[in-house]
Order: sequence, then structure tokens, then C-alpha cells
Amino acid sequence: MATLPTNSVFLRLSKRAETVARDTLINTFVDVGPLFALLNNRDHQILFGRRGTGKTHALSFLADSRERDKDVAVLIDLRNVGSNAGMYADATRPLHERATGLLIDVLSEIHAALLQHFVNHSEYVDLSAAGPALDALAEAITEVRVIGEVETETSNSTATSREDNESTTIGIGLDNPSLVLKSDRGRKDSCSASQTQRRRGAEHLYVNFGTAGAAFRRMAGLLSNRHLWILLDEWSSVPVALQPYLGDLLRRSIFPVTGITVKIAAIEQRSEFQIRSDRGDYVGIEVGADASADIRLCRKCALGS
Repeated sequence: MATLPTNSVFLRLSKRAETVARDTLINTFVDVGPLFALLNNRDHQILFGRRGTGKTHALSFLADSRERDKDVAVLIDLRNVGSNAGMYADATRPLHERATGLLIDVLSEIHAALLQHFVNHSEYVDLSAAGPALDALAEAITEVRVIGEVETETSNSTATSREDNESTTIGIGLDNPSLVLKSDRGRKDSCSASQTQRRRGAEHLYVNFGTAGAAFRRMAGLLSNRHLWILLDEWSSVPVALQPYLGDLLRRSIFPVTGITVKIAAIEQRSEFQIRSDRGDYVGIEVGADASADIRLCRKCALGS
């Protein structure tokens, strides 16, 4: 059997983890320094590194490790989210419309992964309880508002009728003398009112963060002490203008839920996690406070900062 020269073998190695089967990534993972110890904790965390430094490789290994320990891992490649990812970068669309579409698509991916997990693990998941929890999440991401003018019509109608009937009947019996007097009087009044409200405008989908958070709490409670890991790869593929809004969804709806951990793989120079206002409040994730950033990968090492 002919052997290939060493340089030919290296040239055949894939340079991008997403082109390699997941099993191969798991079998070829080599822990460097404190990398896996840092990544394996349950804190919400951002994993920084330039392209080709092993972020996808590390998240794939983490997902497999958690699943082998009977946890639930949802690994999402944000480049593949949505049926029409090009709309996110379409500047002709309003920002709120693009951001809402992104949030709905990400939550839909999580919903689909959890549905598949619940169906595949019915031995410990009560499907009669999991179904309504998944339905609640679906409702939170498919609510519709009508943006436009509101027209109200009010109509009142009053009808009054009055009847005064008075009759007197006198009866005299010949065999048994008697006198019968009878008097009848009647009155009828009626009144009615009605109000109609019409909305004229365009229908817009929106995401209810409170309802979504409540749905995640319900689902976390159904996992029978199993921890849920949501792993978001290729964060920097999301347009920079939309990243803080996706971060805000995570911070408000998922970060506060006990039993769920979020890990994000991103390129530091191409990531924007928050929009801060002059008053000090912000939209998105505050790096270091809401999610730690103590892992930075380079081509030769994994550094904990």
C-alpha cells in the first residue's frame, strides 16, 4: 500500500471545522491548557477567537460532552438560521423588521431542537406537559400587532315604548249574585347601545420577551434535573446592527432562567453586543457582567483571561 508524503497529508486536512463531520471533530479534539475547564462551567460565556482558531471545534466537543452526561445541548450555526438570511442585511427593510425576523428565526431553531429532543427522550419527558410549554414558546414568537390608525365607532340607540292598558270588567251572576271587577295596566321600556372599533394598518410580527422567558422556565422544569446548554456558533455572521437585539433577547428571556446556560462563539473585532444610551441603560449583553469573556483562542493556544 502506497503511503502519501507527509506534506500531502497536511494539505488534505480541512481548514474549516464546519466542513468536517461532527464525529471527526469530537475524536480529534485536544484540550489545551484550561480551555475545557473554563468552557465546561455553567456561566453564560462568550468565546472569542479569529477564524480558524477552533471555536466551532470547541463548541462541538462541549455539546457532545454534555450529551454524554445526560444534559441537553442545542448547537446552532447562526449562518444557517432563517429561510432567507439575506433579509437581515437588507438596508431597505426597517431595522425593527430585520431584528424581529432574526429573533423569531433563532427562537424557532431552539424550539425545533427542543421538540426533537422531547420526542426522542419520552422516557423521562412528560409529553403532555412538554407540548403546552412548546406551544407557549411558539405563541411568544408568532404574535401579531397591527401598526396604524385606530378608528372607533360608537352608536347608541334608545327605544322606549309605553303601554297603558286599563280595562274594567263587571260581571253579575243571576243565580248567585256577585260583582267582579278586573283592572289591567301594562308598561314596556327598552334601551340599547353599541360600539365598534376598527384598526387600519399593517400587521407586524413581534417577540414577547416576557412570554418567551416564561416558556423557557417551563421547559427547563421539564428536563428532570438535566441542564440545557444553548450554544450559538458564528455570532459574527449576524449583521453588526442586529447583534445587540439578539443579545437583548438572550439577556431578558434566557439568561435569568435557572437550568439554562448560553455559550457564544464570536470574532471580537466583528461583534457588537450592546447599544448604550446616554442615560446609562443599554440594549444587549454587557460583556463581563451579563456574560463572561474569559476565553480567547489563538492558532497556537487557548488563553484564559
